[in-house]
Amino acid sequence: MSTDTKIARVAPTRVTVLIDGGSSEDRASAARALHDHSPRSAETFTVFDCATLEPQELERLLSTAVTASSPRGLGLGTLHIANVDAMALWQQPGFLGFLDGARRPRVVVSARVDLATAARAGHFWPQLQERLFLVRIALPAQH
Repeated sequence: MSTDTKIARVAPTRVTVLIDGGSSEDRASAARALHDHSPRSAETFTVFDCATLEPQELERLLSTAVTASSPRGLGLGTLHIANVDAMALWQQPGFLGFLDGARRPRVVVSARVDLATAARAGHFWPQLQERLFLVRIALPAQH
């Protein structure tokens, strides 16, 4: 099944999606396409890059997202967590709890590395890796 077909099938749903493989630009484009083709496309599309921001920023972002009804909240749009593999190990259980919350933006997660390998090496929380693998879009590798 092509990437475009996978995006078209998953975009209308509320499920959390993992995008891996490809380049960072490919992953960002796929995340944006999921948002643009979803019922939430009129809402905000927010990107948080775990590789470039301080860990405290994630906690602030997630607490803002939880208060989605506030004027400064993220609303019920799409939250793209880029480079989730760079998220601090101690923050991953809290992020899993956030994903299980009822009122939150749609979450699209992208990773630079294979999360199963990272989990086996002790660099990624296995329970979060399993949760993220429920709906996965694997982009073609770059040559």
